[in-house]
Amino acid sequence: QNFARQPDGCWIDVKTGKSVPTVPLSGVNLGGATIEGAGAAHMDMFDPKADHAFNPKTGQNFVRVPCPPPAPPVTANPPPVHSGAATGAWTGYYLGGELAKNSWRNRSTETLAATGTITNQFTDSGDPLGGGITGGFNFKNGNLVFGPFASIDLLHQTMNHNFGGGNFLGTTTHRIVTAGAKLGIETMPGLLVYGIGGVSWLNEDMNINFGGPVTSQNTTVRGFTLGPGIEFQPAALQKAGMPVSVFAQYQHTWWQDANLNNPVASPGFNYAFHHTDDTIRFGVNIYFP
Repeated sequence: QNFARQPDGCWIDVKTGKSVPTVPLSGVNLGGATIEGAGAAHMDMFDPKADHAFNPKTGQNFVRVPCPPPAPPVTANPPPVHSGAATGAWTGYYLGGELAKNSWRNRSTETLAATGTITNQFTDSGDPLGGGITGGFNFKNGNLVFGPFASIDLLHQTMNHNFGGGNFLGTTTHRIVTAGAKLGIETMPGLLVYGIGGVSWLNEDMNINFGGPVTSQNTTVRGFTLGPGIEFQPAALQKAGMPVSVFAQYQHTWWQDANLNNPVASPGFNYAFHHTDDTIRFGVNIYFP
């Protein structure tokens, strides 16, 4: 049996509530109470806007109800939605960029090469702004997040003690590389408080100009770095299918001395350059879980 589907609804059996499949009607004979068409049913109402119908052949009653809206399309593999509160949002590889504001102190010590007697000592400071990249891998156990990390920053800073007349003694920094471990606690969904510890390497030039030959010698010294940080995954940044975080980090580094012995610019003397620095870093990390 086929029944006409009205423009604004479909037909159901009044008794069972089941929907009735229909086909378009080819015509209506109001006098003979028949509806033509393949398998068309006899109806006791011919008003196309009627909401009830009766099939005298089967004794079935029908009532029109609104058709259900079409179901939304189903995606076979919907893309994952990440947020700061998502489980595992802190795990896996990550890569980021950072700005580094450095507070730098340098103590230059001059001694007699023959006896080691201190003849001069100067302290200078600077605050260069640089930038770099950072990356690592995180593991997560409950609220505990830990893993290795590494960073490289370019901080081109010349820090000289000037004597006047173009004479100076000092250093020029080029880059700092740090590698170590990060350990943190997710204090609330999407918020990580952590600490870092590691080994750093500083590449720099040691420079002396006392009005004669100029000495400039490159060296790399090692240091030890410690500091705290905080990292946050705001919901507004979790739109690209991967967790994105912003972070702020402070670190202090104790450097070994950089030594320049018996330079051409000052024969008979040795020079030691002792650095300490405090650095604040701001950056963004992208996670690849």
